[in-house]
Parts: sequence; structure tokens; C-alpha cells
Amino acid sequence: MRPKWKPLAITLVCGLAPLVVISTAAPQASALPAGFTEQTIFRNLEQPMSVDFSEDGRVFVAEKSGVIKVFDGLGDATPSVFADMRTKVYNELDRGMMGLALSPSFPNDPSVYVLYAHDAAIGATAPRWGTPNATSDSCPNPPGATGDGCVISGRLSRLDASGAEHVLIEDWCQQFPSHSVGDLKFGPDGYLYASAGDGASFNWADYGQAGSPKNPCGDPPVPVGGTQTAPTAEGGALRSQDYQTMSDPMGLDGTVIRIDPTTGQGAPGNPMISSPDANARRVVAAGLRNPFRFAFRPGTSEIYAGDVGWGTWEEINRITNPIDGSIDNFGWPCMEGNQRSGGYNFGLTMCERIYSGAVPNTPPHYTYNHGDAVVPGDGCETATGSAVSGAAFYNGNSYPAQYKGALFFADYSRRCIWTMFPGAGGVPDPATRIAFKNNAFPVDLKIGPNGDLFYVDIAAGEVRRFRYNSGNQPPVAAITASPAQGNLPLTVSFNASASNDPEGATLSYAWDLDGDGNFNDGTGATISRTYTTAKVYNVSVRVSDPAGLSDVASKRVFAGTTPPNVTINTPVTSWAVGDTVNFSGTAVDPEEGALPASALNWQVVLHHCPTIDNCHQHQLTSFPGVASGSFPAPDHEYPAYLELRLTAADRTGAVTTASKRLDPRVSTLTIETNPSGLTASVSGKSGPAPFTLQGIQGSRLSLSAAQTQVAGADTYEFQNWAHGGPRVQDIFVGTTDTTYRADFARVSGGDPSLVAAYSFDDGAGSALIDRTGKGHNGVISGAAWAAGHTGGALSFDGVDDLVTIADAPDLRLTNAMTLEAWVRPSAVTDWRTVILKERPDNLSYGLYSSGPGYSSSWFTSSGGDRFVNGPALPANAWSHLTVTYDGTTLRLYVNGEQVATAPAAGPMTTSTSPLRLGGNLLWNEYFAGQMDDVRVYNRALSAAEVLANKDVPVAGDGVPPTAPVGLTATGGVGTVALSWAASTDNVGVSGYDVHRFANPVSVPSPANKVATVTTTNFTDTGLAAGTYYYRVVARDTSGNSSAASNQASAAVTGDSTPPTVSVTAPANGATVAGTVNVTANASDAGGVAGVQFRVDGVNVGVEDTAAPYTLSWNSGSVGNGPHQITAVARDAVGNSATSAAVSVTVNNVGPPPPVAAYNFNEGSGSVLNDRTGNGHHGTIAGASWGAGNTGGALSFDGVNDLVTIEDSNLLDLTNGMTLEAWVRPSSVGAAWRTVLLKERPDGLSYGLYSDNAGSRPSAWLRVGADDRFVDGTAAVPANTWTHLAVTYDATTIRLYVNGVQVATAPSAESMTVSGNPLRIGGNLIWGEYFSGLIDDVRVYNRTLSAAEIASDRTTPVS
Repeated sequence: MRPKWKPLAITLVCGLAPLVVISTAAPQASALPAGFTEQTIFRNLEQPMSVDFSEDGRVFVAEKSGVIKVFDGLGDATPSVFADMRTKVYNELDRGMMGLALSPSFPNDPSVYVLYAHDAAIGATAPRWGTPNATSDSCPNPPGATGDGCVISGRLSRLDASGAEHVLIEDWCQQFPSHSVGDLKFGPDGYLYASAGDGASFNWADYGQAGSPKNPCGDPPVPVGGTQTAPTAEGGALRSQDYQTMSDPMGLDGTVIRIDPTTGQGAPGNPMISSPDANARRVVAAGLRNPFRFAFRPGTSEIYAGDVGWGTWEEINRITNPIDGSIDNFGWPCMEGNQRSGGYNFGLTMCERIYSGAVPNTPPHYTYNHGDAVVPGDGCETATGSAVSGAAFYNGNSYPAQYKGALFFADYSRRCIWTMFPGAGGVPDPATRIAFKNNAFPVDLKIGPNGDLFYVDIAAGEVRRFRYNSGNQPPVAAITASPAQGNLPLTVSFNASASNDPEGATLSYAWDLDGDGNFNDGTGATISRTYTTAKVYNVSVRVSDPAGLSDVASKRVFAGTTPPNVTINTPVTSWAVGDTVNFSGTAVDPEEGALPASALNWQVVLHHCPTIDNCHQHQLTSFPGVASGSFPAPDHEYPAYLELRLTAADRTGAVTTASKRLDPRVSTLTIETNPSGLTASVSGKSGPAPFTLQGIQGSRLSLSAAQTQVAGADTYEFQNWAHGGPRVQDIFVGTTDTTYRADFARVSGGDPSLVAAYSFDDGAGSALIDRTGKGHNGVISGAAWAAGHTGGALSFDGVDDLVTIADAPDLRLTNAMTLEAWVRPSAVTDWRTVILKERPDNLSYGLYSSGPGYSSSWFTSSGGDRFVNGPALPANAWSHLTVTYDGTTLRLYVNGEQVATAPAAGPMTTSTSPLRLGGNLLWNEYFAGQMDDVRVYNRALSAAEVLANKDVPVAGDGVPPTAPVGLTATGGVGTVALSWAASTDNVGVSGYDVHRFANPVSVPSPANKVATVTTTNFTDTGLAAGTYYYRVVARDTSGNSSAASNQASAAVTGDSTPPTVSVTAPANGATVAGTVNVTANASDAGGVAGVQFRVDGVNVGVEDTAAPYTLSWNSGSVGNGPHQITAVARDAVGNSATSAAVSVTVNNVGPPPPVAAYNFNEGSGSVLNDRTGNGHHGTIAGASWGAGNTGGALSFDGVNDLVTIEDSNLLDLTNGMTLEAWVRPSSVGAAWRTVLLKERPDGLSYGLYSDNAGSRPSAWLRVGADDRFVDGTAAVPANTWTHLAVTYDATTIRLYVNGVQVATAPSAESMTVSGNPLRIGGNLIWGEYFSGLIDDVRVYNRTLSAAEIASDRTTPVS
């Protein structure tokens, strides 16, 4: 449960002095339903957490610290300690002794079962962080409780009659002090059930990215110390979804388990009882955040579990039948309530499986929003937060009949208990819920003696009971004491005559005057007592009516004593996360003088405030017996503040508490998207941007945005965060206010204000097609097709070339406009028309690339010509030119940046003359150069939209394909086979998007798309058992989408059979050398997802995800001698199998050759041949053949020429690398010039540059999450042949120029591999192109010596 411990009020001064109280706003206590009364059974407990009742009358109470107390009966006021487990129990925030259950046959079987946070790593010995026998524990900094986390475990044990512990399960890795272990109960089947949370952070979207070391729980797919990254992460809150990946060991976080109470093993009938994984055999439900308390519905095996939510929803989840053969997955952290969890909706693989329906999700039985009342007018706080904290079914006969089978559920933060009455079939009906009790702090609900409902109040330190009396009601006790304080001997008169009985019956009185818990010190409504011993006495009177119903009232008497005076001297009153807060204080007693440190006790309390003025409390830690100390300031969402309490007690028991509020230092974060209105998330807050939030300085937050978003008719793709970093990242609140902006590009959809758009991708013919579908096609005169900024372009000669577009009403712009174009002018003198709408003797509106000597835009109105001029555009370079007009101002943009404005009054003068591109017939002003991606709008775009359009090519012809028809679905084992009839389109159908749903009424969206295919059939694989629903949408070559097809559904049988796999080459017993072609066959009923080859048990290359399964293995990467080759095949649901081993003997003579080598001697054609025989041939784009250092070379233009070599396993370099090339740059300048680069989706794996934009050669490689590099010391000269080489040996990067080592840089660990191409002469990640000649390129998967590099320099590739 997220930490929410909150005492309602804390008395600061006890005695006759004026009472001082601190409190948050509390609701007024409302009456219980008619006939119900509440009775306090046990008092003076220290943070009680759980209670259970024995048939012999004994009552066991577990305190959070780890002390288990036993009362002989309901009337026992002096419990004994059954077990003291404080040394083993880690008591901090949510952690502690959480669950307690007696054996069903207790006391015949005297076993007591406990579930607690164990102060040790899994399998280790306590205490790891705490102090032996301490009541409260704290996490040092570092690692910091909410920073990197004090990692502990969970433990489920059986205690025998002596209190000795017998451990049944030790698991539940917990990194952070929240969502710890939870409840423990015996089911009606006699098996033991337990629940636990995810052990993740409550501050940010935790997918395992934090820790010291990182990933301290060792969550897949990376080891301890590895970095979890989206989308493949499985750590943090995703531990709740661990059952999705059964190919690795399963953990128990975020689950409900069902076990044999004798052995701790999974109970017969569990869904995965046949699994080889012991934890998998235990689990019956998963996908839970913090299932703190649960209950069984009487007469059934149904479980109702309250799951504490994050930012929005509390849940009551129903496990209908824990042995029905399937795991009930409630979706956390991907789902919260019935909605996607905004904090985790950023493309995580585990979540996407749930969103697509591949992994079934069980919706909650009942949810309530954190901002809404559970029952209107229930008097329960919503502003103080929410934390569902108790569940129990009433099945007795002493309450009214309508309560039979009713579910009672509680919320600690709201301080309330409600009732949900049974509906059809006895299932609790959310529509019948009523308020039952408020102004309490319940953490456990249990049915006890007489079938009554009991609850544990952690704040009051009490166990309370609800009784029902249809007629006679209990009396109400009252007490006064005069005087209540004074010197010895002190005679005090007590009066209880103000007590009353609702029926007016005569009352009897029994007094406890010495505070020993026994009411045996007198009778009568009044009584007196003389006290001769200095002490604080708890005096009570029990008032009873003739029927035996009673009530108790108490009063404290300070005999011969006065409470001490307490002073907190330090600390300062502000803090940031991670600050060391020092504190000190003193206490002086009027009778005893200065009290020693042993009389002092400090508490640190975090007030968490869902709104700025409504808070609940988390007790962080305590420091008993010290006058001073320190603690690290925690990380927590804002609003929040710390309170430091110092309590002093003198020898008589008189107590005073002083308090000091410590407020955090706060900064404001502004979250924006470009364009605005798209969604971004910061930890638990998600919504349309812009929005702001405040955070405590130093606080760690998770920042993310969904990759694909739909707004209106448009689909957008995430591009970058303006400040840098990946799409999903952690940020830390700084000391100043900060803005974070996510930039998106529109990739499809329509804008009604876009009246004409031209992609210039037609490529042939005399027509320029309007891609809006509005028919404003242009007639080309003279201009020639050419390569564009993206795709195609038209090249204009600057003399008489132009495009003519006939007039239409929507091209007659009046009060607003936007004109856009990409231009690459070859001349920047004279007037050069880009876009111009003619009138008979002037223009209506126009955009010029030069005017001359400046860019310019014009329009005419009744008041004359209006214009704005900007800077000159560069020749022979692409520039994005835009003008907007909003009725008052012309704004000119170059490359997305506003460069000039001018006031302008309209409306624009319209005409029926044509619109021209590239020239006009009024003044014969013609554009010279290339033009691409022209848009005309009838509104003024915002600066953000202009910036976004710059990077989004024009697409679409405006006419969608016809909808696919005749969709059919056939289910199989883990698969569904789909087929449909082909769609038609005016241009051509490019493919079909296949959408899968978990529910029959669903709409296709990017989130539920599972495949795009070009055929009219598809087999969906890797599916769990269940029913799935499908629709298909057709797309054309312009990106238009059809309406959805008919819906088809199919039932799938679960796939638990692993693939079959065998290595087919080389042959067993073969002797091999050099590059070895390794092949395997694999098959699976649901389809093979991939095959990973291994040599001697170590992965080689990347997983091959498509048949035929092959590996080009460089046998020189291992030593000569015997080795074993295996293949591991996996299917889409995680079943895997390893082939039989094939034994080979490696016998290499001499050093291993390169894995790729190119001599550039072809002289013609578009293929660059790999001379190693490994088949890594390159496809030439743009580069031309020329004379080389020896033989031939390729000449690159520095603009867009390159050679592409498709990925292979041999090119995935890891622990050793050498790259070599002869280069002859045509110029030296401030630009990145790629010689050789292996791409990743968003960066490089390794690369060699002739220039690093600083006139130095450079080499780069990727290790883990970091780029490593080495720069040369001098420029590579222009028009001169130079030999460049770089080596890497997993410790050092070395750069060589002409065979001489010129620079080194340290770097450890393996390089990151990818499935992207290798490029020569350029790259498509950053558009960095080489200008000049390249010859003799070599790539090795080992580190060459300096002598070998010198030899290669003088030896051409043969």
C-alpha cells in the first residue's frame, strides 16, 4: 500500500496547561446506521496492522514493527508478547509486519502465519539496513529510501507455539518503501493465500531505471547493474506483469498466490501448477499495484481484493475462481481502473500486449475516482487522498438480514468504511453501496466473535468492534476529574453522573482509579481517590445498563507531576530532495530539571497533500533516545511537507510533544507539446499540453509521451524533446522553473484549412497532383523532375519554367493565409517567384525566394501592396520558406524560425486568375533551382505548426481506398488466421493495417494495430487463450485510410508447447575455419518468433527473426579446438527450446580476415562487392566511379550520396573492432563527414568520420546508454589521400592516421548491436555525408595491432 499512515491529531502538551493540537481537516463523525454501536476492544497498541481471532477466545494482533501480541480474550487489557520479530522486520513507510493468519484448526494446530517486509535481500540475513530490536527503521542516503532505494525482500513464515519461525517463502524483491507485501488469509479450501504489491516507486513511472546498482532486483531482460529501457523493460512496476515472460524466472511482486501452508509450494489446481518455475506454480492473479487487503465471499472461492491506486482510481478486483486454469491479470501498471495508466502509456512492450488484447486484462469489479465520493454525502474526505485498506464479508446472524453476504470495504486516507450489499447470485452490487462509518483510520477488517465486524485503527492504536442491537442501545459514558493536576498528596473527585442511557434506564458504574485496566476500584456515579505517588494515571469508568451493554470514558490525572517543556532548536525550515536535515532539541521538566537524551523520542512525518490544504501523513522514521541527529530529505510528489516531532517523557509518564514544520523548496515545470494539445505525461499526471505542475527540487520524475497520437483527423509521431534525451526519460526538478517541450510531426490526416498541397513525388508527366484531393492540379511547363528535399522535386530553369494551377474559389484567400515551400535556389539575384496568385495587373498574394537579395512575401488589398522582407536564402542549399497572415500581421519564417514581421491590413484582393508556382506571367519573375512540398492554407498557422510542417513531407491524394470486405477469422493454438477481399483505390493500395481487440465493440487506432501487410491474409501469432476480435483497414500510397472492414472473431487455444529446433549446418564433428555458415530449422504451431545461435552457450550475433535461420560466424572469434553450437528458438508467447549441440573443431591458420572488405575496383554499376566472400555487398546511391588510391574509388557529393550494406550478424561488432579506409576529401570545413557508420534506430553502433565538424578525424561507438569517441589532433587534408583507422578492444579506442596512432580514449564494455544497415559515405540518422573519394575499406571484428594496420595501409584490398 502506498504509505498513507496518518494520525488524526497529535497532542503537543499534556496536562492542565492549554491543550495544543495539530491536525489536518477532519470530517465530522456521522452516526452509524440505526441500531449499530461501536466499541473499543483493545487500546494502547503501537501501530497495529492486523488482527485474528482464535476459537479458544484468544486474539492475536500484529504491530507494524514486528511485535505480535496476544490477548486472552476480548476483556483482557494486558496482552503478552507472542513473538518479537523487530530485528527481521523492516518497518519504514509501507514496509513492516503486514499480514497475520491463524491456522484454521487453531489451537489444535498452533501455527501462526505471518507476512512481512524482511530486512534483507532475498536469501540473505537480517538486518541489512535497520537496527536490531528497533521499533522503527530508516534507509541511509545513499541509497536513499525514495532515491535508489534500500532493497529488501518479502517473507511468508509459519510461527510455531513457541514463536519460532519456519520460513515458507522468501521472494518479493522490494526496491522502494511502497507497495510492499500485503494480506494473508486461509481460503475455504484450506490453502493459504497471500497478496503483495509491486515494490516500485510511487513517485515516478518506475520501469526499473533507478538503483545503485541499477536494476538491483535483476529484473529481465538485463542483469543486476544493467539499464532497463523502454520498450523492453520488465522492472519496477512491470514486475506485476512478470507472468507474461515465462522464459525467465518469475517473481511474486504484484500477485496473489495460493500455497500449501505446510510446504509453501503452489497448491494443486493453480493455473500454472505444471510449470517448472516454483513461483509460477503459486500464482493465481497478477497485474496488481498494491492488493493490501482481500476477502473471500462466503460459500464460494471468490476473492475480492482492494488494490491501492496511483493517481486516479481505487479498485476492488474480483478473482472469480482461482483454480479456473487462467491467471486473472488486472493490468497494472498498464491499466488503472478501466483506463490506460497515463504514466506508463509510452509504448512498453508488456503494456502494448495488454492494449492490443494479446494478453487478456480482467477489469475491476468496482472502482472509485480519487476525486469522487464513494457514496454521495458520505462525509468522507476526498481531498486527503485515497487508499483502499480493508475488505470483509459479513455472514453472521446478529446484524439485520440485508447485511448477510454484504462486503464491507475501507479506505484509510478517506477515513471511512462502506457497505456493498449482495446482488444477483450473491455478488456484491456496486449500485447498493452505503456509508457505514467515518472518521476512522482502518487498516484491517475482520469478522470476529459473535460474527461481528472488527477493525484495526492504526492511528488510534486500537481494535474496535461494531455491534447491532435492534432495541436496547448502550449507554454513553462521561467523566470529570477535579482537580486533574496538583502536588502530592492529591485528592481527586470523579463524577460520572453526566452519563446517560438512551432508554433512560438506571446505570451502574465500575471504576479503574489506578490505571491498571481492571474496573475494581469502586462503584457509584461519584468517587474520590487520594494519590500519594507521583505518576500520570489513566482513570476510567465503565457505565452499564441493566441489559449489560456498556461504555467507557477516561481521564488522565497528573499527580505530583507537570509535563516537561520541550524545545526544538534546529533544523532550518526548507529542504530539497537528498538534503541532510540536522535536528537537535532539549526538554526541561519542572520537577526533574533537564531530561536526558534517553527521555526524548523524535519522529519524522511526511505530510502528503493531494491538494495544497488537505493532507494525510506518512511516518518516515523515528529516532528514540537521542538529543540530536540527521536524516536525508525524501523524494515525494508535491504538495508535501515534513514535520519534525520531539516527544519528551519524565519519570512519572508526563509527556509533551513539540512540532516543527519543514517546507520544501519547489520549482514549476511547464509541459508543452508542439503542436499544442497533444498528450504528455509526468509521473502520474497525464493530459493535453500545455500544463504545469510543481515539484520538490531534486525530485525524480518520469517524463514521457506516446509515440503515436491522434488529434482530430491527424496522426502525429513523436520526434524529440526540445531539451534532448529519449522519448521516455527521468528528469530531476531543478532549482529554477523549467519548460519541457515534446515535438511531433504530422504523418497523416487532413486539415480543412489546407486548400492545396503538392508533394512533387509524381516523378513523371506534365501534371503536378494536388494531394489534398481537392483537384487543384497543376500543369507543368518546362520544369523537369528531380530529386527533392524528400522524395521528388521540380527543377526550374529561371527563364520560363512554371506550373499553372487554375483558379478556384478556395484559392481566393481573403483574411488569412499560410504559404509554405521547400526551395533550393541556384540563383539568389533578381525576383524569384515561389508561389503567386495573379490578378490581371498585379498579384493577390505571393511568396518569393529572393527580391532581389532578400526573401519576401506580398499581398494586395484596397489599401495597396503589403509586404514583409526577410534575409537572403543561401544558394544551392535547401531552405523551408513560410509566410503567414492573420488579418493584422505578416510573419516570415525561414527553416521554422520567425525572421521578420510587418503590420498589414486586409482583406486581400481576390481574382479569378491562376495560381503559379516557380514563375509568373505578370512580370516574368522565374525561380531557378529545385522546389518541393508546397502548401497553401486559408488560415495563419502558429509558429509551432510551421515548425512541425517543416519536417513533415506533403502526403496523400485525398481519395481513400474502399473498405476491405469479407473478413474471416479462424482460431488455432496460439494463432488466428485472417483473410479478406482486396480493396481498390484510384492510385493504388499500398497495404492493410490489421487491428486486434479484446472487446467486440472497438474502433481501430494506432494502439490496437498489430500488423501491416501487403497481402489479403495474415496469421496473428503468440496469442494467449481467449476470444479475439479483428478489423482491417486499407491504405493507399498517399497514406489515405479506408473505412474499417467488417468485424471477425475467433477463439484461441493457449499455446504451452515450445518450438522444435535443430542445427542443420555445420555437420556434427566437422572441422571449420574462417567464416562458417551456421543454419537451423525451427517450427512451432503458433509460429517461431526468433532463433538465437550460441557458441559454447554464449549468444553470437543477433536473434534471427525470419526463416531461413542463418548465422555467418567468424570462427576466428574463438580459439582453435573443440566448440559446441546450439540454437535457441522461441515462440511469440515466450515458450522456448534449445537444440541438441553440434560439436565442431575450429582450426584457423593465421590471423582472422576482415568480415567485410571493399577494393572499389568495379568501375561501373550500382553494386559495391564485398571481397571477403561473406556477401556483404553494398548498394550505391548517387556516388560515381573514379580513380582511387590504388585502382578505383567512389566519389561522393557530400549531399546525399552513400553506399548501403544490409545488416548481418558478422557486422554486429561487440568486444573487438577495426575500421579502415583510404579517403581523399574534396574540402575541409565545419561539417560531419561520414566515412563508415553502422546505424541504430536513433544513433550509431560504430562509426568513422573524416571530419567531426571541428576539422578533426573522429571515431565513435555506442556502449550501453553512452556514446564513446576519440578525436584526432589535426585535420585530414583536402585533395590528398589519407589512411584512417580505428580500433577498439573493450578497454581503449585508438585512432590511426597514415598508420600512426594519434589519439586514444578509454572505454569499457561491449558495443551495442543493432539490425540497421552499415553505410559508407553517409548516414540517414543525421544526414552527414562525405565529400570526395573513398577507397579500400575494411571492417574487422577484432582489434588489429599497430603493425597490422601499417601493413594494411600498404596492401590494397584484393
